[in-house]
Amino acid sequence: MRRCAIISLAGFILASLGCGHSAKPEDTSAKEIPLPTITVTTVPLQTRSVQRTVTAVGTFRGYDEVTLSPKVDGVINTVHVDVGDMAIPGAVLLTIDPTDCELAVWEAHRALDAELARLGIPDLPDTQVNVDQVSTVVKARVSLDNATKRFAMRRGLFDRQVLAKEEYDLAETDYKLAEATYRDAVTQARAVLAQARLRKAVLDTATQRLRDCQLRVPEPPGFGAWAAVVGPGFVPVRYAVAKRLVSEGQRVISMPVTDAFRLVITHALKLRVDVPERFVSAVRLGQTVDIRVEAHPQETFRGQVTRISPTVDVQNRTFQVEIAVPNLDGRLRVGGFAHAAIRTRMDAAVPVVPPSALITFAGVTKLFVIADGKAKPIEVATGTQDRDWIEIVTPLPPDARIITSGHTQLVAGSPVQIRD
Repeated sequence: MRRCAIISLAGFILASLGCGHSAKPEDTSAKEIPLPTITVTTVPLQTRSVQRTVTAVGTFRGYDEVTLSPKVDGVINTVHVDVGDMAIPGAVLLTIDPTDCELAVWEAHRALDAELARLGIPDLPDTQVNVDQVSTVVKARVSLDNATKRFAMRRGLFDRQVLAKEEYDLAETDYKLAEATYRDAVTQARAVLAQARLRKAVLDTATQRLRDCQLRVPEPPGFGAWAAVVGPGFVPVRYAVAKRLVSEGQRVISMPVTDAFRLVITHALKLRVDVPERFVSAVRLGQTVDIRVEAHPQETFRGQVTRISPTVDVQNRTFQVEIAVPNLDGRLRVGGFAHAAIRTRMDAAVPVVPPSALITFAGVTKLFVIADGKAKPIEVATGTQDRDWIEIVTPLPPDARIITSGHTQLVAGSPVQIRD
């Protein structure tokens, strides 16, 4: 009886399992959910003229820079300028004790006067001196002329056999002696004249050394003519004292040189930048340059390309460009760092979009356009940009409507409704 009960239980279980497998399965496939309509704003694809530039960085240099050193040895009496002072060409920077140089000038004057006295002339002219005008030569010439006349007369008498042979020989000897004396006087005069010129050169050197006791600002070419017309105070060239390297009472020497001042012209600067080799054909002389510095972040300074290196640096594949930058107000500083944008050309009809139209994620930039009432994403590359627009390098349909808001909710194919 127990056996019959166990068999009946097993049959019940099998019957139950059979019923579970024979039941109809439920349909669980998901139905397609439609995308919501997103309200957006759009703008048409716009075009504008875009200024093309080549950007580079560099360091300001003075329009001219010079380090000055005294040409004579001595002790500095007075230093007339200091760092930051402005000096016009010809201005005295320092004065060296002139005592030794003044004595050298006096000695050279006396030596020249002695030679001029031997020549019998008050001053040494700049032109060539005719030695026949020297007193000793004039005297010898007169003696030679007299001896020549006497010898000619004696020879005539001797030829007519009126004069004795002894008297003729004496007249001939006097003539030859006078001729030799004249030649010697000419030789002596030339030697004295050469010595006088040497003494004059020594005097000029001593005078120049006396002038060099005052170290002055160098004068550029044409400065004298300009200053003669408008006066030295109105000459536009100004040097700024960048460094003072000596003090009063200090002894300076000319060899090896003692550097005294470093001067720079600051009312005009030079900005030298290294430009990549690929822009060789784009950069030209005379092009305008926009310059920005960190000290004046809200301002743009103007410059002009004045020099272009004819060679390319093989190490970094760049060529150097020099830019002249006016600096009359002195706000730009020598040695300062600057960003330069060289204006190369103007392109017309460049496609641009508002910055709000772009979405950048994971290094990919895209925008949405409307195609058949739906949003269509397009991956784009950008170019020049400004505060209100960004250039789109990737080709876009000229009649494209660019979505500018609501695109954060968009996916490809999202239905869109344009907000009025």
